Amino acid sequence: MNNIDDLLSKKERNAIYPLYQDVVDYLKSIGANEVVLFGASESGKEIYHKLKEDLIDVSYFCDNDEK
Repeated sequence: MNNIDDLLSKKERNAIYPLYQDVVDYLKSIGANEVVLFGASESGKEIYHKLKEDLIDVSYFCDNDEK
């Protein structure tokens, strides 16, 4: 199965995740290499993989769904 980066151009990815690089840059600037990710949907999983590529570890997922 292809991931979103395989399917979309860089311009299209930036439209979907417009602040992603700003967030990664900020996390790196403060020395954060672990985060808790809110949201465990398909988008959360996609962001998890993107963060992993950028050497940011997701320690936990959390959300407000009891399941």
